[in-house]
Amino acid sequence: MKKIATFIAPIHRATVHETLGRGDKLDEFLWLTNDADLIRSRMPARLVQRIGTHERDATCGAGLVAYAEFSDERYPSSMATAEALIAVQLLKLHVFVNMLWCVKDNALGVENGFLDSPDIISSRIWSMNCTLADGTDCVTTFSRDELRTARTLYHKFTDMTEWSGNELNEALMREVVEPDSIPLNRAIFFIGAARSSSQLSVKIANYCSALESLLITSPTELTYRLCQRVAWLLGESTEERYELFQQLKDAYDFRSKVVHGSYTSAKKLRNDLLPSVRACDTILRGVLGQVLEDEVLRAYILGRTKNSDSFEDRLARITLGADPLSKAE
Repeated sequence: MKKIATFIAPIHRATVHETLGRGDKLDEFLWLTNDADLIRSRMPARLVQRIGTHERDATCGAGLVAYAEFSDERYPSSMATAEALIAVQLLKLHVFVNMLWCVKDNALGVENGFLDSPDIISSRIWSMNCTLADGTDCVTTFSRDELRTARTLYHKFTDMTEWSGNELNEALMREVVEPDSIPLNRAIFFIGAARSSSQLSVKIANYCSALESLLITSPTELTYRLCQRVAWLLGESTEERYELFQQLKDAYDFRSKVVHGSYTSAKKLRNDLLPSVRACDTILRGVLGQVLEDEVLRAYILGRTKNSDSFEDRLARITLGADPLSKAE
């Protein structure tokens, strides 16, 4: 009889309008569902005995749950391979939650994953708990179309990624930004730092760093070039581009005050900082979506193209109005 190992992980503070039934397929193995009965059927007594009824109820009651089944050569042969398998699936969910954030600001959380099989029962915690742009958290409702959009972005992010083996798992779980990491990984690191904090000053500093990771290859005239590129990537009219330019310039002014300790009254900082953080959040989500859609920009931030010349030329053409954004098929 074929042995099957089942992975399950809840995504907290998310709900979906439609009933997903068996679920929407995220990739070759992972499915997303909100069917509590389906999830409960994949959590047998042996697993519940290991993780407890509280974890079972929290998982079945989550508004969105990921699950996958592994057999044959994918079936974990030891506790070490089981834990590595859980970690890789959690890593995928972290990426997907960030892609959902590109669609809509949210405070979703992924904390742990469970693996059940006839031979091995294991669990692993790799926490990712986010806040909204204003530093608060609440449940966010998604439509099936929004899930589909996030899955499309997820596929664009992962099309150059090998998910098997421990090397990638260990590299992406480090708590530092590797000097030779691809631009998108560096950006995701700063996005995660921003979204996991409820401190607005921490958010705005990391949002700006994430934008630099995505759009800047040298520090020369950094702020001006970044503001200009954001304005042309996202603005549809001269007025919109000017507003985006000013919003990001203001954000950099706040970042400088936060990082260098310039005096600003607490009331003024709070009243002015919150709109700026929200603007940064919206801008960064838009930029990430745009660069993933454009073939040339996407190739560079995914590390497919190491030389930045084509990336810089593409952005120069966009900011001069000579070449609109292209869409990757």
